[in-house]
Parts: sequence; structure tokens; C-alpha cells
Amino acid sequence: VELHVFTAQPVDGEPERRFFQLSAVAANIGYTFTTLTPVSISDQLQKEITLIMNSVRFSEPTAS
Repeated sequence: VELHVFTAQPVDGEPERRFFQLSAVAANIGYTFTTLTPVSISDQLQKEITLIMNSVRFSEPTAS
């Protein structure tokens, strides 16, 4: 699983954005996590987003 970071302009007439995207499969089900930010963000915010995205884990649900 790898974090993919890219910029795109999803809607004509709107500013370009930066996307942080992580896709994975667990138990034959696909998941995609996406974060959307302005193109220019602080280094600290980028570190926080990267930490959150890299902390995604899959595990079997536990009984309540």
C-alpha cells in the first residue's frame, strides 16, 4: 500500500487542488481514502496528513 500524492483541477473554473490518496483491499473489499487540500499547505499540515494516511490499518471487527 502506497500513499499517492497528486494535483488536479477536478472542476473547470475552480482552483487546482492537492490530493493525498491511499487505496487498499481487505477481505476482498476495496477501500480508498482521499484527502483534499489547497496546492500550497504548510509543512506541518502535510506531515500531519501523511501521518494520518500512513496510520490506516485494517483489522477484523471485535465484538462489542
